[in-house]
Amino acid sequence: MNLFFRQLFQNHISAFFGMDVIVSSLVVWLFVFSEGRRRGMKGLWVYVVCNLAVGVSLALPLFLFFRERRAVTRVGSPTVREGSASNEALPHGRASDTGPLLLKKIIEFPEWSGAGKAVERADLCNALRRADESAPRDSR
Repeated sequence: MNLFFRQLFQNHISAFFGMDVIVSSLVVWLFVFSEGRRRGMKGLWVYVVCNLAVGVSLALPLFLFFRERRAVTRVGSPTVREGSASNEALPHGRASDTGPLLLKKIIEFPEWSGAGKAVERADLCNALRRADESAPRDSR
């Protein structure tokens, strides 16, 4: 291992590459554990193993895929309540956090899209923007 690091930091170019990989990996690990715990995901160590075995190019997309998949499968939970495409249909927070969930609800419930008509992208964007503007802001 000592030889590996000596050769990795032998010149400026390889040192830059090595630091880039190390810092990127650490940031991905911090993101995976903070976001994963916040969302109640299990088995977060799998993404660290993927990062060590292949790299950030596997760990980050895999984590984002399963994070989004978990969010979409929880659409029927009390987090997103029945209602209209306004702020009362969204959990507390910013509408941008729940955009994919709202889109899935609109697709599943035709009454949200005007008696089964296709939802125009502008209408959806306007609904998200209105909800985002009226959502309570974090006091952080």
